[in-house]
Formats: sequence, C-alpha cells, structure tokens
Amino acid sequence: MFSRAPTERSDAAAPDSAAENEPPAGGSVGRFRVHGMLGRGGMGIVLDAFDPQLDRPVAVKLLRPDVWGTTTQTEQARLRREAQAMARLSHPNVVTVYDVGEVDGQSFLAMEKVDGTTLRAWQQQPRTPAAIIAMYLTVGRGLAAAHAAKLVHRDFKPENVLVGRDGRARVSDFGLVSSGTAVVEADLRDTPLGTRMTVAGSAMGTPAYMAPEQWDGEDVDARADQFSYAVALWEAVYGEHPFATTGATAASLRAAVLTGTPRSPSRTVKAPSWLRPILERALARDRADRWPTLDAMLDELARRSAPSRLPLVIGGGTVVAAAAAVAFVVTTQGATRADPCPTPALAGTWDASTRDRVRAHLVGLDAVRGESMFAEIARHADRQAHEWQAMHVTTCRDTRAGRQSDTLHDQRIACLSDRIDELRDTADITLATREPGRLESVLSAWGELSSVDDCADRATVAGFVAPPAPGSQAEASAIADELRAIEVARRAGQLEGLDPRASAALARARALAHPPLLAVALQRVALVATDRNDTPTAQAALLEATEIAARAGNDDIAADAWTRLLKVVAFDGGKPDEALVLVPAARAAVARAGDRLPDRVALLDHESDVYLKLKRYPDALAKLTEARGMLESAGAANLGSPLETKLADVLMSLGVVHNQAGSYDLAIPLFEEAIAHFDKALGPDHPASAFAFINLGETLRRLDRKEDAQRAFETAVRIRETRLGESPALAHALGALGNIARERQDLVRALELMERSARIARATMPDSNLYKLAALVGLSTIYLQLQRDDEARAVLDEAIAIGDRSGARNSNRANALINRGDLDTKVGDCVSALPRYERANAQFEELGGKDAPGVLMSFRRVAHCRIALRDYDGALAALERVLASPAPPPSLAIDIILARHLHGYALEASRRDIGRGKTLQREARLQAESHGAAAVAQVERVIKWFARYAPAP
Repeated sequence: MFSRAPTERSDAAAPDSAAENEPPAGGSVGRFRVHGMLGRGGMGIVLDAFDPQLDRPVAVKLLRPDVWGTTTQTEQARLRREAQAMARLSHPNVVTVYDVGEVDGQSFLAMEKVDGTTLRAWQQQPRTPAAIIAMYLTVGRGLAAAHAAKLVHRDFKPENVLVGRDGRARVSDFGLVSSGTAVVEADLRDTPLGTRMTVAGSAMGTPAYMAPEQWDGEDVDARADQFSYAVALWEAVYGEHPFATTGATAASLRAAVLTGTPRSPSRTVKAPSWLRPILERALARDRADRWPTLDAMLDELARRSAPSRLPLVIGGGTVVAAAAAVAFVVTTQGATRADPCPTPALAGTWDASTRDRVRAHLVGLDAVRGESMFAEIARHADRQAHEWQAMHVTTCRDTRAGRQSDTLHDQRIACLSDRIDELRDTADITLATREPGRLESVLSAWGELSSVDDCADRATVAGFVAPPAPGSQAEASAIADELRAIEVARRAGQLEGLDPRASAALARARALAHPPLLAVALQRVALVATDRNDTPTAQAALLEATEIAARAGNDDIAADAWTRLLKVVAFDGGKPDEALVLVPAARAAVARAGDRLPDRVALLDHESDVYLKLKRYPDALAKLTEARGMLESAGAANLGSPLETKLADVLMSLGVVHNQAGSYDLAIPLFEEAIAHFDKALGPDHPASAFAFINLGETLRRLDRKEDAQRAFETAVRIRETRLGESPALAHALGALGNIARERQDLVRALELMERSARIARATMPDSNLYKLAALVGLSTIYLQLQRDDEARAVLDEAIAIGDRSGARNSNRANALINRGDLDTKVGDCVSALPRYERANAQFEELGGKDAPGVLMSFRRVAHCRIALRDYDGALAALERVLASPAPPPSLAIDIILARHLHGYALEASRRDIGRGKTLQREARLQAESHGAAAVAQVERVIKWFARYAPAP
C-alpha cells in the first residue's frame, strides 16, 4: 500500500513471525513478484510487488497469524469472504483490494499501491480547521461506503488512511476478522495508547481510538467506526485527545472513555463552534446515542462547513469562472461513474512532468543548492495542489447537495481557477529564471502562494464577479490574468518593467468600470509602488482601494489596503499622527474580513510601526508582543509550521523597537531567536537569517562590541554572497561590514568593502532603492576620511542627483547633502554649503520631527555658515534650537559642544554680548577637554576655520 512507510509504523513492536518467511527481493508471493519491503507493522509486513498477469504494481501484505487467527480453515474462509467484499467495493476513498490468498500457510492480501503518506503525517503539517474538515469528509465518505457494503473497519485511525501524491485519501487496513464477544483480559496498566490490541486471536483496535463497546468486548458495528472517526477528527482539529486521561496507558484511557464525557477543547484553537456538538454526539458512551449512520454525521459536517452564509453575488452567472473551469481536465484513476465529483488532475500545472522539469532546472542552475531549493518549492507546491484538489471536490459536492447556489459555485470555481493559474505561473517564472542569484527571490514567491482555503471564504470570493456588461468578460479575464502575472513576478523579485505594466492594467480596469477588478488593480499598483519605495503612488492607490473594495464588497482587499496604509503613511510618509487616526478603520476592516490570523498579525505589526515612528516604544512593544502570542498559540514555533517565518519577522521587529528605545541588551536575544526560527523553518544560512544578522550586528555595534558586530556582519555577507551572488542584499551587507571596519579605523579594508558595495548597488539597484543611496553615502564617508575630496565630491553629487530623481525620503538623501555641504565649507564656500544644509535640515525634520538628531546636527552647520555670512540673527536662532533640545542623544555630544562654542562666538562677533560670548566659548573648551582629544581637535578646527575664512569684524 505504501511506497515509503509502513501503515502501522506507530504501533508497538510485535513478534515478527512474518519476518521469518519474508520473501527476498526477486522472490515471489504467489504470482506477485517481490521487489522489496515497503514497511513493517503490528499486522505483518508490506511488500513492494508487481502483478505480471495484470501488468501493474501492487502492495502485498503478509498477515501475522497470531493477530488475525488465520490458522483454521474457518477463519481463512472468513478472511477470503470479507476480502472479496472489499474487492467489490469500488470507491475513490478506499484502498482497492485486488486479491486474497494463502502461501505456505500464511495469508496475504494484494492491494492497490499508493504513492504517498499517512493521514497522520498529512495532518501534522500546518493545516487550517477548514482544510482538515474537508479532508476528513472525503475520508469519511470512503469509510461510509465500506459500511454500505456491510464492512466494519474496527481499527480506524490516521495511520490507517493513506493520502496519495494526488491529494486523494484512501482508507486502508480494514479489520477483516470479527472481534466476536470476547472480553478484554489483557493487562492494560502499561499498554501504550498506540498499540494495536488483540484478544483470543481477534482484532480489537488501537486503544486511543477504541469505542466503549470495544473496551467492553462487545460485538461491534459501524457505530464503533463512527466513534473512532470522531476521535481522529477531534485530535486533528483541536490537537489533543477528546478524553482527558490521568496517564499515557490504555488503562487510564479506558477509564476516561467509559465515563462518556469529552473534555472541553483548548480555547487557543480557532475551530468553528458548530464542530464540537457534532463530534460529541459521535463520541457518546451509548452507541444508540450516536448518529444513526456515519453518512448522517458526514452530511451534517458538510452542511455546516459549506460557505452557506455567503450572499449572492452582484449580477448573474460568472462567465469568466465557467470558462476557466472548462480548462480543468478531470482524469482520476480508480474513480467510477458513481462519484460525480472526482478529484481533478493537475495536468500542465503541478503534475509529475512539471515537478521533474523544475527540479532539473534548479539543479542545472545551482548544482550545490538546487535539490534543497526544489525540496522547499515542492513542500509549498504539493500542499497547494492537494488542498486545491480537495476544495474542488468539496465545491462540487456542496453544489450537487443543494448547499450552495450555482452562482456561488461559479465564484468558488473562479477563485480556484485563479489559485491553480497562480501555481502554474509561479512554476513558469521559476523555469524562466536563468540567473542563479535570482533563485532565492523566486523561492520566496512559492512561500507566498495565495490560500486555497480562502476560496470558501466570503471576503475572498466576493472579488470573483464577472462584469455585467455584455462582451466585457473577455477583457476582464485578460486584465485578471495580467494582474496575476504581475503579482507572481513581484513576489519573485523580478520588478523590472512592473511599474508601467501595473499602471497599464489599472487604466484598463478603470475603463472597464468594474469595481471588483479595479480593487485588485489598485492593490497591485500599491504593492509594486511600495517595492519601488514610491510612497506617493502607493498611498494614493491604497486610499482609493479602500473605497473601491468597499463598493465591490471585497473585504479582503479593503483590510489589506487599510493595514498597509498605516505603514505607508507613518513610516514611509513620515506622518505617524495621521496614521494613528487610521487605526480604528483598519481594525474594523480586518474584523469585516473575518479577523483571520495573518490579517490580525499584519495589522498589529503595522500598528507597531506607527507607535515606533511616534517613539511610543511601550505601545509598539505591546502590539508586537500580542502578535507574537497569537502566532505561538497557533503553533508557529512548531516544526514545519508555515507561520514560523512570520514569527521570526515579529521577533525581529521586537528587536528593532528595543534598539530604537536604547534597550540593546533586550534586542540581542530577540534577533538570535529570530535567526534560530529562520534556520529551523528555512534551513541554515537562508537569506532571511542574513537580515537578522545585520540587525544583530547593528545592536552589537551600538554596545561598542565591535568585534562581535563584525562577526555578525561577516556572517551576513557570507550568506548573501553564497546564496544571492552580487545582489542588492549583498551590497547592503558589505556596506554594514564596511562601516564597522571604518569605526575600527581599518580604512583600507573599509574602502575595499564600500567600493564593492557601491559598484554592486549601481549595477543592481534602481534609483528608488534606499540602499543605493546608502552605499554611495557610505563610500563618500570613507573618501572624506582619507582626504580624497574630489572622489567624495563626485560620489555625493551622484547620490544627490539620484535622491532628487527618485524623490527618496530618507536620511541618506539628507546625509548626502550634509557631506556635500561639508566639502563646500571645508574650502570656505558657505554660499554653496548653506542651501545644502538647509535642504538637509528640512528633510531631517520631515522624517523625524523638530528634535530629531539630524535636525540638531544640520542646524549646527546652518549656524556655522550663517555666522560666516554675517547673518547673526539666523545663526543665533539656529543655535538656540540646538541648545534648547531637552535630551540630545550621546552621539551628538560634540555637536552640542560646537553649538555652544559657536553661540559664544556669534555673541562676541556681533558685539551683542561680548562677555557672555567669551564665557560660553571657555565653557565649550572645558566641555571638549572632558570629552577627550577628538572633541578638543574639533573645537580647534572651528576656531582655525573662522580665522582663515571668516574672521570676526
């Protein structure tokens, strides 16, 4: 049955009588040729075999006589009758039995070989309750089909359900021998809950899933399977057994089950409230109190899980959806005409051929990391494909059962069509990538695939409404395809040309005048503009999207737009007070969209951005701490959770806030914890962890732990150079390492690093990339320290021109103006320097407020040049701003000393208060001496400069 693992791999070890007669590879069991062993379990062994008569692979199970009681002719005849009944049972959710027989006194079953894993392994991956319920519905239909054929499983558990690579679940390992009326006499005190139990040669079941009548040794019927099914589904959704036990033995569980009172589920699990009563009825102590049949229970599960609360969409049927649905060719193996909703195939999207081509392409581009990158891609793609298939089947059955309208069916199918097209587009862009350095960005696109579960969500499917105007559906479909392609390329980091494409798609959507499509187009324009650091365009598109999405009834896009606005307005636009006003609207939008975990975490993250910009650090920390708690409660720290990288991001944000607040010792463990989560979720030395190393290095640098900081930056450089090649990220890391080399006075090494950083930035970054300016400003700083003024001047002029062209609003643009002004001042040209300082001052104030460090630093320079130009009123006004600062940071200590000296010099030179002016200059000199030789040298340079270029009148 398996190609990889035994069905009962969690069962306790049992005497291996079957192993003594295990056929070697190349041997045979009856007519079946044995290739090897697939697995071993409590019931026997499973062999990988081939049926030459019917030319097909099979799984042959050799059954243990001591478990199955097949030593008598009567028992063998019963086994054969029930196996023949199973062979007649043809259902897509039941493993097909091909043959039953006996070889050398040992019974065997020949069955369908399923390439896949167990339901247990499937549900151990991060799954939403909706996805789990959808999968268990298909499993239950298979079990119910067996009941209809008068078969009882007697040992249903997740290990006995196989999930194929095609996403289809098959129930396997039916208990083919009746348990009779034997009473359990085994010593249960030390029996593990996962052990398969037998009595008097009969199959009893596995303790963790046994019904009360099985514990009492009574005859069992289909209602025992219903009980076991409910236990398994409860475990899968709520993460714990429904009955609280005092220990981990069968005896303690038996006592709990026989009380007939399930525990209350954990409140941290966001499962639908209607699920618990359905399961509790199936878990009743008395079988007469359970659902009359498993089918009745499944019908109620399907009815309640269907998105029946969704309102009807605007207009009539969705032609776009119907057209897209035609593209899905349904070709399932083993499906019969009895199932009108078979599992759709994945031909041309994520089938075996596509998987093989993607793997070969990645290995060809990167022989070292190609296989590991493919494994990461396959993890995302396989899950997406399997969930898509399950949702497609559920949608079909909901419609046929009358649980949803045809219009709603078309909407859901349109949503599923979009999801499968997105999967195909992501595979295509992966195959089209020709540069190894771009593979990491492409890999990130796979981690951002849109949720399939959302296709059962009101907020999401509301966007899939065809335009009502006749003849406009084809244009709407073309625009939707272009918008999806733009988003896939953006996620893959391939931003070249996306700006005009997004603008053109938006213009077409405006012309169509269809709000659902226009809302998507505005969202795409905003995302592309944000990636390009084009704040005005992003803000305008998001503001319009909030209104258009509301008109379209698309709560998803409305919530996303309001949430993103917080960061764009506060952080990118430098207006946190305005952003704070938007917070209630953003919260309301997220609530309307279903208050889903990813949306709530994103909202809290961006709320923290607002508070960080306002320097309300406790509020920022509170928001991020709340987000962290939500993620951890949802299992984000568990191995394999898709939320783990989001948890790492939140931990990094917490570290950044502590950094800004000056709590460096608190920031360090947060960055280290983020790195550990990135390593666990993405593998060691992933580019995501490199960013955490950059933050860690900056924190260590501020603590004056320069050697430790250098090691952190070196790690970031190594990771990015190895994984990304000469990329913008590498330029950033090289710049950070160059800065620490400069601070350690290793100017030769610093220059080498900064020149390489600038070279890569020029080659790989658009003007809108903030790191491009940073790289150039960093290089100019080294040139200035080395007295290479001409080279510094050229680089700074380049940086200022880039900043002016891009409209960048960040401190690097202002710093370029400061450094360029310093070069002018150095040669006595305050006429040229002063407007540069004033421009820098305005930018610093816009970004950080009137008391920002950059404002104080630039005002000191403004005052210097105004004194030189004999504008004493302007100079004194600037100096008073500097000296009135309530709590200047320690990094500005020398600027404050120089401002005090200049204040005294201005009072003396202007003859307004000569005595006080001389006193202030003496005090400044004494302060400088208390700060060391560097501060004294700075004061002396200012004195010499005025003596040379602007002597007092």
